[in-house]
Amino acid sequence: MKNLFNILEKEGIKLGSKERELLEQYAYLIKKFSKSLSLVSRKDLLLEVEKQLYDAVVLSKFIGDFSSLVDLGAGAGFVGIVQKILFPNAQIYLVERRKKRTAFLELAIKYLRLEDIYVLDVDWKELRLEADVAVSKASCGIDELVRLLPFIVRKEGILIHFSSSRDLMDRADRFYYYYSPYRETQQFLYVFQRII
Repeated sequence: MKNLFNILEKEGIKLGSKERELLEQYAYLIKKFSKSLSLVSRKDLLLEVEKQLYDAVVLSKFIGDFSSLVDLGAGAGFVGIVQKILFPNAQIYLVERRKKRTAFLELAIKYLRLEDIYVLDVDWKELRLEADVAVSKASCGIDELVRLLPFIVRKEGILIHFSSSRDLMDRADRFYYYYSPYRETQQFLYVFQRII
C-alpha cells in the first residue's frame, strides 16, 4: 500500500492518516476474502487491489462536490467505499445483487465503522433514488444506464462511467481521461448528465 500512497502523492492526491488507515484496513479485508468470494483477479492479488483502489481514489479528483452517490454494480465496493472514506459526510448507496458480495459489503461497512452507507440488493430497474452522482465501473451497457438515469440521480445529477475505450466520446456530455501506472491503456471517465 505504501507504493500506492506514494504514487497518489506524486500526482497531488494527499491522503490523511485516517484515510490511509481505512484504505489499508479495506485492502486487508479484500485480500482476506478475495479467494473465497472472487472479489478481484487472483493473478496478482496485491497489484489488482492497488489498481482498483487507484482508480477509485483518482475518481475523487473529477467527481466534484456531492452529498450522495450510488455505486452501481458495486462488487467489492471499491468505488462506493473509497468515496465514503474520502468524503465521510456523503451518503453512499452500494447496489449489488450477488448475495456473497452483499454480505462482504455489509461486513466491510461494519469493520470500517462507516456510517450513512447502505447496501441495496435490488435490480437497477427498481431503483428510485435522487442521488447527486451515480458511478458505473463494470456493469451493464451504457444505453440501459442512461435510460435509467432519471430513476437514479436527481435533476442535474450525473452518471460517471469508467471505460478504457474511446467509444463513448461522442455520446457523453463530457469526459476525462487519466493514465494509471497499473494499466497499459488510457482510462476514461464518461459523464452523462440528467437534464430532465
